[in-house]
Amino acid sequence: MNDLSKKCLYSLDMMKCMAAIFITNSHFQPLYEGVNTAFATFVKINNDRLARKIKNLLYSLLLKRSKLLENKQKTV
Repeated sequence: MNDLSKKCLYSLDMMKCMAAIFITNSHFQPLYEGVNTAFATFVKINNDRLARKIKNLLYSLLLKRSKLLENKQKTV
């Protein structure tokens, strides 16, 4: 088995899991109608700023991962 396939970034897996939870929770907005619909999107007011921060964080993690794989391929 290839040694590169055994390596993984747990922080990237954690971010994927959080993104899946956020996306799934945003589709449950009808459940929050009686309480507050802001719970469905986790603070709807700053949603654009939060989305940009998450996108930038995911991009930096992916860039870090690609550089790590590139360096490993150079050493092999």
